[in-house]
Amino acid sequence: MKILLVILFSGILFSQNLAFSYEFPSWIKSTTGFECDGFVTEHTYLHSVQYMIDNGIILESSSGNKKTPAWIQNNFCWWADGLIPDNEFVSGLQYLASKKIISSPEVSKSSSVTKITYGYESLPSSINQQIVFLALENALRNWELANTKLDFELATNKNPDILIKWQMYSNYTHDGFAEIAFINDKRVYDKGTIYASFGTDNCKRQYIQHDTDRMTNILMHEIGHVLGLEHHVDEVHLMFGEDATSRTFDNMGYLIPKRMNDYFVGQGELADKVDFLGMELDSMIISLEQLEQEYKKYEGRQLPSSEYETAQKLYDEIENLVSEINLKVTEHNGLVEELNCFPNVRN
Repeated sequence: MKILLVILFSGILFSQNLAFSYEFPSWIKSTTGFECDGFVTEHTYLHSVQYMIDNGIILESSSGNKKTPAWIQNNFCWWADGLIPDNEFVSGLQYLASKKIISSPEVSKSSSVTKITYGYESLPSSINQQIVFLALENALRNWELANTKLDFELATNKNPDILIKWQMYSNYTHDGFAEIAFINDKRVYDKGTIYASFGTDNCKRQYIQHDTDRMTNILMHEIGHVLGLEHHVDEVHLMFGEDATSRTFDNMGYLIPKRMNDYFVGQGELADKVDFLGMELDSMIISLEQLEQEYKKYEGRQLPSSEYETAQKLYDEIENLVSEINLKVTEHNGLVEELNCFPNVRN
């Protein structure tokens, strides 16, 4: 019997027109993952809930708690990790709402919100524009969710606080960079120009574009510089830079979003294939070693017909398995060679 444990919010009602087909924005799950991994505070979790309320995904009841119990957030984390599918997530919430078991948390609003306008150059038609637009949306959203005092708005004039300019190619050391604003030789925070690349050539001189996560990282990183952040020495940190020399990092009072996967288009899928083939090979080699161990019992002996047939059968199995392994090794090596051609692979 399958028991579904999805008690997430205490008096939140789902919109009746939601049914079971609503597709949650990807940033909700990814940001919840930040909370579950300890990268951001409870405000981020509550902000995700508030988004669902504001967009009519959830209907807010009149009651609510200021502090979200840990066990509720744990269940929310399981959903974010894919342990609870969306349809069961919705079904469970609808059931709990009908029984008046769940209620809405209150999202605390910062008394001081920094509004930052942004604008960007038009995109060339030669690239996948959807990747860039989604990455920009994710980058701004992730900074806002980690820091409720930040509010990015698309500029309505030609003088945004942050202007994003595009480049077709990364340079040798950077996928992007930021020019910071100064007035009378004094640094102006939250204003500047970001230069972000779309991709670069692989080892075969073929142009390859950053995927959505990698493009999101580039934009989030450069936004961090505009906000006043320097480079960090830790390679997994969003603000990592090879020129960082000190482990002392001033976060300027900001919570730093988690760095996402760092792939080019197609690289993640290829890496998964390489990993899967590697696991298959490991399993096949274990089976081969077991067959060879079994076959050793018959080596160097004069065998009766019954044992000879068994030994011959083992020998044939070993030969067939060796052939299969060799084919898998050839396929694996070909994929690894293809993977090593990506610009961000260190050989």
